[in-house]
Amino acid sequence: MFKYVSFLAVLLFSNCTFQYNEDTSATTSAIQDSGTIETAIQPTDFSLFDSLKITKLKEYAPIWNAACFPMPEPVILKRTVAADRGYLYLINSFDSLSSKISTEKERSAGSPCSWKQEFKSGITYSTSTCAESGTTYIMHTSCPDKHALVSIVDIIFQNDVNDWNSDSTRYEPILENAGCYYSIEQNTDGNYDLKYSCSY
Repeated sequence: MFKYVSFLAVLLFSNCTFQYNEDTSATTSAIQDSGTIETAIQPTDFSLFDSLKITKLKEYAPIWNAACFPMPEPVILKRTVAADRGYLYLINSFDSLSSKISTEKERSAGSPCSWKQEFKSGITYSTSTCAESGTTYIMHTSCPDKHALVSIVDIIFQNDVNDWNSDSTRYEPILENAGCYYSIEQNTDGNYDLKYSCSY
């Protein structure tokens, strides 16, 4: 009996070690294949990054058009971040032209429930928690290229439960459950805005 237990323990240990090495080397090679982020991520940080976001970045890197939006910084590729990913992308990619400006206040408490901030390249970011249905975000841009926004959404908001509709204007949960819903809409200037909301 002791022989069987010892054998199983050795087998389990070697299997876990092999799996860890295989996962780590796969992530390492994925990151190193993308020259844009290769130098920014230290080898000890691999577990912090989302492999699906890295894969999407590698997919778009050869055809990236930086006229509207620069490539996302590595901080956007982390599994968990404290701020909204859209706002995090903007503060890491563009200089701000204003501080956060309150646009509406809660009726009961009087504290701001929505605000906006302007960035260079004609971008205005706004967010609102005033409605009970959840938080809404709007990224108003001066970008005439819808595909540039599709790339941004595909990378920084990548989610395996969401999928694009046929004309790539909506990125929504497949089962229409609670989650995050994204839409790319043409504004009055002929450019494209990104609107999204999350409910849980």
